[in-house]
Amino acid sequence: MKLTLLLLVLLLGGCASAPLPPENSVTPSALNSARDAFDGKRVIARGWMQSEIENYALWDSRSAQEAGDVVHNCVSLLIPAAIHSERFHNRYVVVEGVFLKTLPTIALGMCNLTVLQLDPTHPPAIASVPGG
Repeated sequence: MKLTLLLLVLLLGGCASAPLPPENSVTPSALNSARDAFDGKRVIARGWMQSEIENYALWDSRSAQEAGDVVHNCVSLLIPAAIHSERFHNRYVVVEGVFLKTLPTIALGMCNLTVLQLDPTHPPAIASVPGG
C-alpha cells in the first residue's frame, strides 16, 4: 500500500513540475491562419516539438503531428547552433522567436513554408499540456 501511495505521489509531482504555457502564447495553427499579421513579429509559441535531422518543426499537438496536416498545424523551426534542441524532441514546449510567413532560404527538414526563427537567448522550455 505504501509503495502504491509513493508511486502516485511521484507521478502527480512529475506532472505538476512542468509549467503551463503562458496565456499570451500561440499555436502553430494560429500563426498559420494569421500569417500576414504575425510576419516579422516576435512571438511566444507552444506546441509539440520535433528536433531531429531533417525534422525541425513545432506542431499544435502530438496528434496533429501524427495526422500530418503541415499546411495548417505546423511551423518550421530555424534553430540557432547555440540551442541544443535534441532534448526537446517529442516534447511539449514553449519557444520564442520571430515568425516569418515565408521560409527565407531553402532548408531541409522543414514542415511548412512558415517558420519560427528561434531566439538564441531564449531556449525552448518544456511545458505541460493544458488539461493534460
